[in-house]
Amino acid sequence: MFYLNYINCYMKPNYTNRKTKFMLIVFGLMFLYKVSANISADIDFGTGLVIDTVLCKHHPDYSYAMYLPSGYNASLHWPVIYIFDPGARGALAVNVFKKGAEQYGYILICSNNSRNGDWQKIIEAVVNTIEDVGERFSLDTSRIYTAGFSGGSRVAAYIAQTTKKIAGVIGCGAGSPATNNQYEQLSYVYMGIVGNQDMNYQEMLKYEEVLTKKGVTAKLITFDAGHQWPDSMMIQEAVEWIELYAMRKGIKHPDNIFIRKLFEKQQEQIRLMENQNDLIEASRSLYYVLRDFSDQPDVVKCKQQKDSLEELKDYKKALKAWNKIRSEELSLQASFINALNNAAALEVIPDSISNWWKAEISKLKIQSKSKNQNNQYEALRLLNFLTGTCSASANEFVNKKSYLKAAVLLQINTYLQPENSNAYYALARVHALNKQQEPSLRILEKAVKLGFKNKAAVMKDPAFIFLKDNNHFKDILTRLQ
Repeated sequence: MFYLNYINCYMKPNYTNRKTKFMLIVFGLMFLYKVSANISADIDFGTGLVIDTVLCKHHPDYSYAMYLPSGYNASLHWPVIYIFDPGARGALAVNVFKKGAEQYGYILICSNNSRNGDWQKIIEAVVNTIEDVGERFSLDTSRIYTAGFSGGSRVAAYIAQTTKKIAGVIGCGAGSPATNNQYEQLSYVYMGIVGNQDMNYQEMLKYEEVLTKKGVTAKLITFDAGHQWPDSMMIQEAVEWIELYAMRKGIKHPDNIFIRKLFEKQQEQIRLMENQNDLIEASRSLYYVLRDFSDQPDVVKCKQQKDSLEELKDYKKALKAWNKIRSEELSLQASFINALNNAAALEVIPDSISNWWKAEISKLKIQSKSKNQNNQYEALRLLNFLTGTCSASANEFVNKKSYLKAAVLLQINTYLQPENSNAYYALARVHALNKQQEPSLRILEKAVKLGFKNKAAVMKDPAFIFLKDNNHFKDILTRLQ
């Protein structure tokens, strides 16, 4: 039976060919190391500008978005951040990093080809991009970083974990696809960022714990949102942190003024957390400050502050409630995975299972409006978890032509998103792929009533070709005009 797992919502590579894929990444990075001193100035790229599309010279089917800081000069070597977006939205991702990159002098590169899906295609995009960038720009090969969001975050972490040639990773909204014991000597630093309503929130907490146990210097910060790219201010904070550790590791000359300002900035953020009664995050942040700024003469005050905070009754009460929610949420995730497996295996949803899902989803939606923030966020994460799992796992079933299993998951997805026209369109499409005329037309009509307007998508989709002479189908297309 197909095993549904929330990690699969975004991208988990198939490791049957792991050695080949690993060697491809290493080849790309070794190529970069060899050519970075012999730059080919074939094009005069502007500085201080986000360029949407740069075609790879030797592989013009591949491209990337890029940003050169205003001070870029090819006679110097520059740190680079390779960014990966789950939808290959190169310019969007580069713009998120632009502010921090400009202030601290980083080249930004984001593939327009690496997207969630076929792992081999992702690796080819990685290698082709690294080769091209290495030929064109003057890079500091001791300061190569990777970053990404969702499935792109998994790509970023996987490259660092397998090659050992990455100085640091900025991972947003997802952990790594490879956390086994094969890679025990990890030398990079890791900054994780995740929304407190993100379905991968628990995963990111666990991933930070795993990395810390492996000896990686890891930090996890959260923000008030669901599954999305952090804003540019939070990304700048991540860039400042990897700057700090470039100095700590001796690959950048220490700037004591910068370090002191960053220390004071962290303390101010902690004071704000305490004022907002966010005691757990304040405690976590104090732990990071004690580790990251142990050389500051007054850091001992932070140790006293942390000890005093953790003795507070309010802190102990909050920690107990938070641990309870974490345990409960992980248990519910496992239960829902099992229920989705069982439902998909039936290849049809009987009324009893349909009613059970509707009841469970209704309970979560009621809980998501709770005045208790822990309960509210737990429900929102679980709803997002179910939505992502149903959609992504249905896509995997479609790729395997298991259309009935896919239809079951997409039906449950409509319970989760009853007003989402795209959810109904996806269900109509999978019925069409299975040549089920009546449900496909009925559900497509529902999608149109809810606001679906993309006539071109319907007409170009081969799934609906068998309906082209159907009068009901023609009527639906007319209403899409």
